[in-house]
Amino acid sequence: MLLDSVRPLPLIEVVKAWHGRRPMSVGTGSESAVAEALLAHLGLRHYFSAVVAADHVVNHKPAPDTFLLCAERMGVAPEKCVVFEDADFGLQAAKRAGMDAVDVRLL
Repeated sequence: MLLDSVRPLPLIEVVKAWHGRRPMSVGTGSESAVAEALLAHLGLRHYFSAVVAADHVVNHKPAPDTFLLCAERMGVAPEKCVVFEDADFGLQAAKRAGMDAVDVRLL
């Protein structure tokens, strides 16, 4: 099965360390059914208070809509958010949303 070949990024240790201390969400360019299935398969869904996917917004990355909706659903001001991102479009979206961003490809 395709899901069996997917492994979480090493960043999951950061997620585990901050779980319960700060709200966290996933903002993805994937469809919600795929994202939810993947997070459930990896046993990670419970770490995130919200999942915002491509079918939740009209304007996709590099537009800021995905991350702005994440912030709204978490009840956090955009300027207080940090985005951990693995793609240039996502980094652009974070900047446009007024959020700090970490390029996880450099970690």
